[in-house]
Amino acid sequence: MTAASAQARARDCRFACIDRRSLKALTASLIVASATLVGCSCEISAGTTSDSGFADTESVERLIAAELTQQSGIAPQSVDCPEEMASEEGRHYECTVVHPRDGAQPIDVTMQADGGFKWLVRSAGP
Repeated sequence: MTAASAQARARDCRFACIDRRSLKALTASLIVASATLVGCSCEISAGTTSDSGFADTESVERLIAAELTQQSGIAPQSVDCPEEMASEEGRHYECTVVHPRDGAQPIDVTMQADGGFKWLVRSAGP
């Protein structure tokens, strides 16, 4: 992935999060001053896979934190993923982000064939 295409992809991810937040705010007919992470998502086509067939968990956490910072404008306090994440296509994992405004939120992570992954912040509630 070239630097230009990575920047374009990051821009697409950021707008997806903003659009979902705007739609949610309009639907509820409320103007909310703080950003919410629910609905933020992105697909990262980065080589996070090692020769062992497992993702580099620290890289996954760093990439999610960097993208969340871009999307919400505020750095998360932490992103925690399972220690061992097999990089098999379609494998699902749950990570957790702790955000200064939104508290702890679950993140669904799905491994991709190219060694990358997709992620989506879910609502912590029922």
